[in-house]
Parts: sequence; C-alpha cells; structure tokens
Amino acid sequence: DELMRAELSRSVKGLPDKTKYQLIFFSGPAWVAGDEVSNNTVKHKGKDYKWTSKSLWEWAPVGPMMKVEWEDASESQKKKSIQLIKDTQLIGGTDWETPLKMAMAMEPPPEQIFFMTDGSMENRDMGRLVRGLVATAKTKNIKINTVNMMVPQKDAVEAMDDLASKTGGKFTIVEKGGKVRKGSKSAN
Repeated sequence: DELMRAELSRSVKGLPDKTKYQLIFFSGPAWVAGDEVSNNTVKHKGKDYKWTSKSLWEWAPVGPMMKVEWEDASESQKKKSIQLIKDTQLIGGTDWETPLKMAMAMEPPPEQIFFMTDGSMENRDMGRLVRGLVATAKTKNIKINTVNMMVPQKDAVEAMDDLASKTGGKFTIVEKGGKVRKGSKSAN
C-alpha cells in the first residue's frame, strides 16, 4: 500500500504542464479521486452510484457507469491529487475491469492508460477479461501500460503483461523495496 501510493504520487508529480489526466481508484467499487465512497455507494458530483459484488474480486455498477472527466495537470491540481492519493482509504477487493472501462469511456478517449494494481483477481477468466479490454482499447487506439505492484500470482502477471503488450503499452513490475523491472513481453 505504501509503495503503491509513493509510486503513484511520483507519477502525478512528474506530469508535464498542460497534460490532461484523471485518477480512477478501485478497491471494491471504482471511483474518481475525491469522490465519497461508503457502503457500496460512490457519490460522484452530487449523484449516488451503487455497486454490487459477487465476491471481493467481482464488482459491478448497478446501472450506468459514472462519466469521468479530465483534469488539467496544473501545480495546484497535482498537489490536490497527491493529497488524495495519500488520504484515500482502501475499501474492498480488486476488480480491474470496471476502472479500465471507465477510463476508456472518457471523452476524448485517453491516448494512454497507466494501470497500477497491488492485487490480483481470483476466480476470473483472465484471458477472456484481457481479450475484451484489448478489443475496446484497440477500437479507440488506447495504449494500456500496466504496473504490477508486487502481485506474485502468475495469472495476474501474465494478464497484465498481455494487456500491455497487446495494446502497445509497457508492462512494469515494482518489487518489494521499490526496485523496478520491465515485464517479459514489453522488454522485447
């Protein structure tokens, strides 16, 4: 958790001026940094978005997904984002699908997504999940860069590597202590 927050804060701090960005957090439900989250409900821009779960690794919005808007990488916005990274509490399990779909649904679509997780998803068909995400990313010409924060599960590592390589992104592994190394397919 500490390492993940430090890596994300470092990334936000390094964003060039005039960059558009957004932080979508996920720990159980998915939400935009700064939203209020409690009891499977996300309050986003004054509206409640309910979430349901079949398990800690399978979360879905009840109804339409929230619309995510871009932020400008001004110094004040980056400071606000870094404070939110520091203060936001983890809530539940890990489900990669909806936060990535939320990011890909942004208008205009992102050129690149940097997807960072310290958790794997259990009891999910990771190959099928990756195929669906890759198909959506390719229709919008989005590169997905993945950052594995000490997730040791082989299927998660392979899925993150596939997601990056099949969308033209890079796969990075951050090991205990913060050592960074390239993933296998992205290193080629």
